[in-house]
Amino acid sequence: MKLQVSYFGMLAEITGTSGELLDVQDNDVNGLLKTVIAKYPELSRKQFTVAVDRSIAHKETSISEDSEIAFLPPFAGG
Repeated sequence: MKLQVSYFGMLAEITGTSGELLDVQDNDVNGLLKTVIAKYPELSRKQFTVAVDRSIAHKETSISEDSEIAFLPPFAGG
């Protein structure tokens, strides 16, 4: 399935883009992570959160082609 993925902060710097269309085989966040980390291995050494439809997602969270996906860097409080 094709997913539109957005990257923010240092994650956009690592990937070299703020967003892209990815072809993902699995329909959950875990499958998406495998695809993204295979494409951008440096991400495996970084901390980040994945949001699906504007909610923080877990690895088991289901995704579909119309899901809004965002890779978010750590946030600082203040």
